[in-house]
Amino acid sequence: MISCGGSGTTSTPPPLTYTVGGSVSGLSSSGLVLQDDGGNNLTVAANATSLTFSTAIANGGAYSVMVSAEPSNPSENCEPVSQIGQLRYA
Repeated sequence: MISCGGSGTTSTPPPLTYTVGGSVSGLSSSGLVLQDDGGNNLTVAANATSLTFSTAIANGGAYSVMVSAEPSNPSENCEPVSQIGQLRYA
């Protein structure tokens, strides 16, 4: 049996990408904004239990999450855990 197709050239598959996300605990206020890699902003709703940034990162790429705006209604202090890292063989 023979199977044929394509133009005889091979193409390189696109790189694997992953989104950065995690869990949220103890957030009862609105206004929290997290930022990944200095530009991917994510507003986290009050009482949220999880989050996922919208911009994907290539396998092996680095991420850095920081608080861009603290919750303000009422005021809370938030600190990311494992805020910097590198995606490896996710």
